[in-house]
Amino acid sequence: MAESDFFRLMTACDQGRQPAPVVFMHGYYEFLGETVICRLGELFLPEKNDQSYHRYYLDGEEGPGWSEILQEAARPSFFIQTKRMLVLVIRDKKFLSMPGKEVQKEIKAYLENPNVNALLVVYLSLDLSRDDYKALKGKIEAFRRFLAHENVLDVDLNRAGSSEIRSYLKSYFNKQDIKISVAAQERLLDILGNEPAAIIQQLPKLSLVAAETKSIDSADVESVITGISSHSIWELTEAVEKGDICAYLKILRFLFRNSIAPTFIIGTLVAYYNRIYLGKFLLQQRFGVQDIGRVLNQPSFLLNSFINLVRGFSMARLQSTCALLRRLDGGAKSNGEEWARSALQNLIFELRALPH
Repeated sequence: MAESDFFRLMTACDQGRQPAPVVFMHGYYEFLGETVICRLGELFLPEKNDQSYHRYYLDGEEGPGWSEILQEAARPSFFIQTKRMLVLVIRDKKFLSMPGKEVQKEIKAYLENPNVNALLVVYLSLDLSRDDYKALKGKIEAFRRFLAHENVLDVDLNRAGSSEIRSYLKSYFNKQDIKISVAAQERLLDILGNEPAAIIQQLPKLSLVAAETKSIDSADVESVITGISSHSIWELTEAVEKGDICAYLKILRFLFRNSIAPTFIIGTLVAYYNRIYLGKFLLQQRFGVQDIGRVLNQPSFLLNSFINLVRGFSMARLQSTCALLRRLDGGAKSNGEEWARSALQNLIFELRALPH
């Protein structure tokens, strides 16, 4: 059984590659499945109508079961060119249990000899919390093994490799004649890599930002997703390094008033100080200022100020600062927004206490 994920499958559709005759989709991020179904329909059924597209539900209510749906999928077309797409949506977890032996035989027989003019999508779409979904992992895996066959494409909506995400991003924006820089892709993965489904929700916003310039850079990603510009973060770090408590707290209040989540501020500070750390390392390796700017994708209007900031750090202080911010980041994720807000207000005092 071939395996795929949301990003890889969408890229394959963009390239015009037809899927296997049977597609099994599953994952906690089941909302992505509707996007896949729409794209598969565009690819497989250029002229979708009531005769060519059918949707069925296994949800405990009265309706057709596996046998009736398989008979419909296997039904020959009067015209050989006529294609049909059938979507079987499993809405109740009880249908993850193995059906009776006769039905199992029917399913296996169809998988062995599917109708080449039909696309059958088995879509696991359960309204469950993340913990409840994890509790079903064993049943889902057993059902997945039952459907395993060379004519089945297994689509895991939870899984996403970084290379697949990058390919999807380039394809998505290429359709709009928008260029997304490598640095912007990396920043997206830095911020949302642990929640790849959230990347999809941010793309229309990035498209709007790039409507005139037709380009997306890391600063655009930073501003759209976190609401924090590189410039405001530089001002925050500059206030820290100057020991200007009033300026630091004023900038924080401004960010809080604009509904910027404390966890986003902390995450951005972690990324920014990691950039300072790398800048310090590159200076020690005798890289030129412009080369450092290109490597770190630092805006030209901030480059000299950034380099001066980097020069003011000792490597030991940077290591201590990064370690403190990582602890703060972990605490914020464990203890919530209010804890993170208070911790950010105290951060300047903790950083001032670090050895220079």
